[in-house]
Amino acid sequence: MGIERISSIFALEWVYVLVVLALLVLVVLLTMVVLRGAVKKFLNKQYIKKDKSIHRAEGIFILVMTLIGVDVVFQKFLVVDNVLFRALHTIIVFLFTLFIIEIAHFLLEVWGSHMTKRKGIQFQEEILPVTHSVVKIVLALIGFIVILQVWGVQIWTLLASIGIVGIILGLALKDSLEDVFGGISLIMDRTFKAGDVIQLETGDIGEVVMINLRSTRILTHEEKIVTIPNGILANAKIMNYSQPTNLLRVDILFNVAYGSDPLKVAKVVCEEALCIKDVLHQPAPDVKMAKMGEYGLEFRLEVFTRFRSIRDLEDLKDDLTTRTYLTLRKHKIIIPYPMKVSYSVPLHGKEAKEMKKLL
Repeated sequence: MGIERISSIFALEWVYVLVVLALLVLVVLLTMVVLRGAVKKFLNKQYIKKDKSIHRAEGIFILVMTLIGVDVVFQKFLVVDNVLFRALHTIIVFLFTLFIIEIAHFLLEVWGSHMTKRKGIQFQEEILPVTHSVVKIVLALIGFIVILQVWGVQIWTLLASIGIVGIILGLALKDSLEDVFGGISLIMDRTFKAGDVIQLETGDIGEVVMINLRSTRILTHEEKIVTIPNGILANAKIMNYSQPTNLLRVDILFNVAYGSDPLKVAKVVCEEALCIKDVLHQPAPDVKMAKMGEYGLEFRLEVFTRFRSIRDLEDLKDDLTTRTYLTLRKHKIIIPYPMKVSYSVPLHGKEAKEMKKLL
């Protein structure tokens, strides 16, 4: 009876092990179906090119499930040192962490390809690598913490220490982190992109030549590169001359003397502006009286052009200003300027004597 009972118990344990192993095989097969279905779906949608992450993940997952099966068998039939189990569990956690990292890599590639189509190539070049690195570090830290728990390490004290260190580093790197998140914000919001011409709050105008995570480089009309931290740009008011189109209005201010005919002024100035090749006929140039100023009538010439470069814009402004001045002179329209008039008053008698004493 004792032998039969032992045999029945032994048989039950084998049944348990076989059931567990069958479930593990089923989980592996279902996981493979899901992963391959995901790859096929995203490849058909052309979100990504052929990616090897899923193939690596499949191999790692099969190995993890195999080790879990070995662990089940060991725990049922072998009496071994606890260190061996901990070592086995450490390997399982390590491999499972690699599996999650590969899955995360695939999902980030899908997300990154989708966002690149919306945000531009800079998202793939700047944001995606940083996102990959951050996700890998976070997952690796989680796996490391689980391994510490496997070995019985009290992690709460360690986490508290890491938290304190993180606060110190955060305060020390506050400006750098602000610039990095500012760069991410600029790229995500598509405030501007490489090749756009922008005007800063200071009035400086330049062409964006490069957007990094920490800073943006701008080429000014003086052919000088200006590097501006992204933390500043993210909180600044920026005028983008290249968005939504390259259609740009250029304004030229000028004055004429009181008594001039405003209609004649507008006519001759607009006709001359149309003679410049970079000035568009539609929308047509327009001259508006801004105000009646202290020294004369103040006008504003408004023309539209297709923006190409800063140098062309500066040349156009110079050409408009020069031609406007020559046109006003040609039509004998007076351009006022500030004048000082002094009057001499003759002094007599007592006033004259007092002035002589002072001199």
